[in-house]
Amino acid sequence: MQDTPSQAQQADKAPSGVVMFPLVARLLALGGAALFALAAWLPWAIVTAAPFEGTTPDSSSVRLVLTPASISSWSLNSTPGPQGALFIWSALTVLGVPLAALAWMRVSRPLAWLIACGYGLWLVVTLFFSITSAQYLLQSSTIIVPQPEDSKPPLLFESVGSRDLGIGLWLSAVALLICLVGLWALISAARRATPSTALAPAPTRPAAQTPGAGTLTFGLILWAAGFLWLAWASLDCPSFVLVYATCKGITADGAMTYAISQLGVGSAPGGALITIDPRVGEYAISILLTVGALLIGIGVWRRGVSRALCGWATVWLVAAAAFGVLAWFGVNRVVNTPATSGLPSGPWGGESGILFTTVALLICLVGIGLLWFALLFRRTQASAT
Repeated sequence: MQDTPSQAQQADKAPSGVVMFPLVARLLALGGAALFALAAWLPWAIVTAAPFEGTTPDSSSVRLVLTPASISSWSLNSTPGPQGALFIWSALTVLGVPLAALAWMRVSRPLAWLIACGYGLWLVVTLFFSITSAQYLLQSSTIIVPQPEDSKPPLLFESVGSRDLGIGLWLSAVALLICLVGLWALISAARRATPSTALAPAPTRPAAQTPGAGTLTFGLILWAAGFLWLAWASLDCPSFVLVYATCKGITADGAMTYAISQLGVGSAPGGALITIDPRVGEYAISILLTVGALLIGIGVWRRGVSRALCGWATVWLVAAAAFGVLAWFGVNRVVNTPATSGLPSGPWGGESGILFTTVALLICLVGIGLLWFALLFRRTQASAT
C-alpha cells in the first residue's frame, strides 16, 4: 500500500517543478508585516515632560505623543542625521510587505531560500531598531525631538513626569511576533520543499506578447513621474508648472503629510490614544508604492501573466488610488487654508502632478484589466483543450 503525501507537502510541491509556500506561511508573513507597517506610526509612548529652554528648564510641562520616527534615539550626531534616520525607519516599516508578497509566487527552491532570507534579514534589522527605540522611549529621562529641518536644533525635554505605553508599542510587539512565526514557517517550507521531477508544461506566453504588459509599464512610469517628482501644489507660479524648481511647491509626499496631520486624534475603548504620525507621509508611503511598482514591472516582463501577479497589481492599484485621494485632500487643505498647514499664505493652486497621476492610474487600470483578460482567456483555452 502506497502512502499519499500530506496536504502540507502538496502545498510545498508545485506540479511544474517549482516551489510554492504554504498558505499559512504566506498569510503570517504578510499579515505581520502589514500590521507592523501600521503600528510603527501609532503612538509608542505618551510622555509628560518639561521643555528645556536655553540653559534653564521650563517649569510648565507638556504632553508628548511619541513614535520612533519622532525621536533621535540613535540618529542624533550621526551620519544620516534626523532626515536620514526618518528615511531609514520609513523604509524598514514598509519593506516587509513587498518582501512577504514575493512569497506568493511559484519559484525555484534557491529563489525560495532567497525570499525567506531576505524577509529574515528585514525582520532582524527591524527588531534591532524597534528594541532600541522602545528602550529610549521607556527608559530615557531626557527626550530629544528633532526638528523637521536638519538646520534647526532639536528640542530637548527633561523632568519626565509620567510615561504611558501607547497602543502602537503593543501592536508592534504583536506584529513582530507574528513575523517571527511567519519567518519560521517560510524557512520550514523552504527546507521541506522538493521541486517536482515531472515534465514541465509548455511555457506561458512571453510577456512581450501579452496584452497589457506595455500598457501597465507605461502607466507605472507615468505614475512615478506624477506622484514622486512633479508638484501637486504651488505658490505664486504664473503658469502651468511641471516641476517646482522656480517657485514654492509641494509634492504628493508633502500633501499626504498635511492631510494626515488634519485627520485628528481618536481614542480606543480602553482610553488609548490613536493618532497616525504625519511623518508617515514623507517617505514611507512613497517607498511602499515605488517598491511595489518595481516588483510588478519586473514581474510582468520576467515571469509573464499569473494569478498572483494580477492580484498584487490590483492591490497596488487600489492602494495607489487611495493614497492619491489622500494627497488630493491635502492639496485642498493647502489651497483653502494654507496657514493651518504651516505654509505661507498666498494664491496656492493645484499643479500638474495631480493630472499626471490620475491619467497614469487610469492607464494602469486598463493594463491590469488586459492582464486579467489574458489570464482568464488562457485558462479558458486550457480547459477547452
